[in-house]
Amino acid sequence: VRRLRREAPHALLVDAGDVLEGSALSHHYARLLAGPGDVPLHPMAAVMNHLRYDAVTLGNHELDYGLAALARFREQLDAPLLAGNVHDAVTGEPTLEGYVLRDVAVLDGAPPVRVGIIGLTTPKVASWNRDVRAYLRFTDLDTAAGSLVDAVRDAGAEVVVAVVHSG
Repeated sequence: VRRLRREAPHALLVDAGDVLEGSALSHHYARLLAGPGDVPLHPMAAVMNHLRYDAVTLGNHELDYGLAALARFREQLDAPLLAGNVHDAVTGEPTLEGYVLRDVAVLDGAPPVRVGIIGLTTPKVASWNRDVRAYLRFTDLDTAAGSLVDAVRDAGAEVVVAVVHSG
């Protein structure tokens, strides 16, 4: 990542989800996030913060440990955790941010390019994770993408990047 940033300083670093699953260490720390009391920094949050991720999209496995664990992980991340198609089942309000804007210097001396990064996750989560159904609603990817692209364009994005966790 350091070498890439030296060679291409305009590069953005994003992740398409499922960072809380995949290894025994990640699983162990995710279970700690779900428990009571103070929680150590999750190793994935530590790495992502160290590498200065620009955005992280919610994957279905971030929901495996419950919404409290997800909230704690989100607090530990410096990068925004995106999921523009996930809404509170009761209020209908967005659960996470849908997009983030980044100003990226592409050419020396030229004004930066405003990039909108939108994040979407698979609506199948509701069928895979029954505990989530009572709390979250998932809009289909096409519908949510259209409104998010409009929103980032209205916010001044010249380029739109979609980071999608589609299962």
